[in-house]
Amino acid sequence: METLRYACLDTTILVDLERGRQSAYDLIESLVSKSYRLVTTAVNVFEMSYGAHKSTKSKKNLEGLIALVEDLAIWDFDVESGLLSGKILHEAELKGETIGFRDIFIASIALANGCQRVVTRNKKDFERIPGIHVITYE
Repeated sequence: METLRYACLDTTILVDLERGRQSAYDLIESLVSKSYRLVTTAVNVFEMSYGAHKSTKSKKNLEGLIALVEDLAIWDFDVESGLLSGKILHEAELKGETIGFRDIFIASIALANGCQRVVTRNKKDFERIPGIHVITYE
């Protein structure tokens, strides 16, 4: 049986796709051609929704968000990812590192669902989370 390969789309690539950034489209096309299953998290939907509501074009941006994520699996924050988030934050603090809560939540949701790849331009935070492989683009 073939193991599914997941790539979790962070907010940066979702925004770039919505804005029509060619490098984001090229990366998505490459991932799909390599048989990655594209997913995102409820935390990323929250971040996109928040940004859309702050925008002067909120209705248009919310419609774009819904269209963008309707074909993606959306993973939720659950007990397993909550326990993993606490561990990741604690280990980061022991090293003197600061990682944003939302990025820890996103990474822990991905890891709890068997996904080690996060697609983002925010390499700084995600590459410091054990078990996460960052796929980035310009």
